[in-house]
Parts: sequence; C-alpha cells; structure tokens
Amino acid sequence: MASYSLVFLSAKALDLANSYRMNPSLILASSFIVVIFIGTFLLMLPKSTKEPIDLIDAFFISTSAVCVTGLSPIDISQIFTNFGLLVLSVLIQIGGLGLIAFTSVFAIFYAGSTSVYNQLLIRDMIYSKSMDALLPTLLYILGFTLSIETIGAFLIYVTVPSSLFTTLSDKLIFSAFHSMSAFCNAGFSNLKDGLSNEVLLKGNQFFYLVICALMFLGSIGFPILI
Repeated sequence: MASYSLVFLSAKALDLANSYRMNPSLILASSFIVVIFIGTFLLMLPKSTKEPIDLIDAFFISTSAVCVTGLSPIDISQIFTNFGLLVLSVLIQIGGLGLIAFTSVFAIFYAGSTSVYNQLLIRDMIYSKSMDALLPTLLYILGFTLSIETIGAFLIYVTVPSSLFTTLSDKLIFSAFHSMSAFCNAGFSNLKDGLSNEVLLKGNQFFYLVICALMFLGSIGFPILI
C-alpha cells in the first residue's frame, strides 16, 4: 500500500505539472522533490523504524535513496524495520528507473490515458521509436529490470552465508534488497557493516562478483543494455 500510494501520488503530481506545460527539466526536478517529501513522511512512520528518527535524518535518507547515492547518517540495518526497507526500496527503484518513466506507467493504467505532451516527453526519455510503442516499451523496461533483479536476488541467496541470518525471511529480504540496490547503483545495505561484514568477507566470494555484475548492468543504461 505504501509503495502504491507513493508512486500513484507522484503520477498525479506529474500529470498536474504537465497540464500547465511546464519545462521538462522543471517537471523532473519537481517530481523528485515530491517523491522525496513523501518518502520522508513514510520513513518517519512508527512502523518504518525500530526507534524514532529525526526529520532531517529521514529527509536525508529519502533524498539519498531517490538520488541513488547510498549515503546515510544512520545505520540502516539497525534502525529500519522490514516496512521501512520496503519504502526505501521503492524510493531507490524510482530513482534508478527514472521517475517520469516509472510514474507514467501508473498514470496510463489508472488514469486510462495521458496527454500527448506527456507521451512525447516520456518517449524521448525512454528512447521509444513511436508513440504506439510507448506503453510496451515502458512495460518492457520494468519487466526487464525486475527480471535482472530477480536473477540477481537468487544468485545472492545461494551464495551468501546462511549464518548471517536468523530466519529464512531475513535472508530473502537481504537478497532482494541488495540485488535491487546494486542494480540501481544505490549503495545501500541492510546488513551491519555493509558489504565489509566479516562473515561476508570470509564466505563465498562469488557473492561479490554477483554484486559487481549487477552494478555494471545497471550503470550502462537500458538502451545499451538491450
């Protein structure tokens, strides 16, 4: 529900901005700001953290996630609950995929259609060859991204030491979160000491090769990747 609300509100904000024919660069910047503020609010919810965090910390982490920098003033692994990690994951995914392309999928699905101006803007951003190919291209980007992240999560799951986790769900969450974070080049980790954790360093080194591959694939960009 949190991820749906975050993206849906962003899509509505984008459509509102487009209705006034705002400059595309201003639309992109404004959309990021809207998502950052929504993310800040969600990260401050009691169910997102094991202990309360300051507004400035939540704002900093939300900004860092959307802008995929990986910087954090607090220990992600010790503060955020699974719900908080979900919110963080959505913010990272939005920043990694590109906010306008991501929200436009929801705008098309839930609003039924979108303006010609918006379609032209999205077409240029995702390198779609025609207007008719816009939605298929958007869905292909999302599907392709999720497929790579799923494969990455599986490879991480089978290579990461099980001794790091107390439950199966913790290992699954770790695998999914790190696959997404690596592919989006976000740099976040929900493990104490991050990837320099001693157990990881002494475990299967293939884990680091998987992370390297995901970072490389995510960094070269979708048009080159396909």
